[in-house]
Amino acid sequence: MYIHMHADRETEIRTSMHMHTHTHTHRASVQSRLFEAEEDADSNKALVVQLKGEIKELKQKLVRADNTRRKLHNELQELKGNIRVFARVRPSDERCVLGIDEEIGSVTVPYNGNHSEFRFDRAFNPRSTQEEVFSEVSQFVQSALDGYNVSLFAYGQTGSGKTHTMFGSGTHTHTHTHTHTHVYIYIP
Repeated sequence: MYIHMHADRETEIRTSMHMHTHTHTHRASVQSRLFEAEEDADSNKALVVQLKGEIKELKQKLVRADNTRRKLHNELQELKGNIRVFARVRPSDERCVLGIDEEIGSVTVPYNGNHSEFRFDRAFNPRSTQEEVFSEVSQFVQSALDGYNVSLFAYGQTGSGKTHTMFGSGTHTHTHTHTHTHVYIYIP
């Protein structure tokens, strides 16, 4: 019986030693992985600090660039003139217009048997699209977004195309919609 107990005790000791060795190996592996994870965490913390610094610097550059853009944009608007007059000839009124020179902004019309030329800051021909008109007035919209007071209105006799220019008709996108789109894109 002593031999049998001794053999069981030896088996138990071997099993315990094997488990101790396995536990020690597992502990060393866990400690190694923990050390690597701590090094990675420290490295990542340093990277996060570096990236936060870069983000802060880029935000400052963006603010400076946006301020420069605003200043230059509004200087350009002042050079063009704080008050500008555009003319847009309605397609149905082509017979009433003798000539349109978009480059110099003139519209020639008959009056009492003579030709009268009127000059504007910009003249749009009957085939001008709503997008072309908006591309010209979008500069005013941008000035308004930059904090400047802006007024944009359409003037003319009844049936001259004011509503068409501002609100469009049918499937034509209009200045009003373009303005809203521009504002919503600009606002973060």
